[in-house]
This record gives sequence, structure tokens and C-alpha cells, in this order.
Amino acid sequence: MYGIAGARRTWHARAPAAVMSAGPGALASHRTAAHLWGLEGFPAPGRIDVTVPRHARPQRRSSVVTHETLTYDLASATRR
Repeated sequence: MYGIAGARRTWHARAPAAVMSAGPGALASHRTAAHLWGLEGFPAPGRIDVTVPRHARPQRRSSVVTHETLTYDLASATRR
């Protein structure tokens, strides 16, 4: 993913960037995933939810909520 200087920063551009910056195996989750899938009642949230395997410890960012899970192996990643 690339950004162009001067281009507007949108939520839809920040979401995949947040997932990629959280490291290998990170997934968009919770309200973020619901919005990306177009579920009714889930507008673009202010913060981006990302789930990572337990003890992954990605760098903290103020606009990203990181969730850790012990049951990461039960998640099945899907591209949208």
C-alpha cells in the first residue's frame, strides 16, 4: 500500500495501514470489520480495531485499539 503526498487521509486508507503496522497475523476486527463488511448500524468508527495473537505486542498508536487473543488459531482471515 502506498500513499500519495497531498492526498486526503481517509478512514478507509488508515484501516489497512493500521493492520499492516500491527505485524504479521494482525486482523481488522470488531467495529472496524463490521464496517468494512458493510453491516448495517456500523458507521466508520473513529478508532480502528485490530486483533493480534497473544503477546504480539505491536507498537501502540492513539487511533488504534489493539486486542490480543489466545484463540487466534480459531480466526479465519478473509480479504475484503
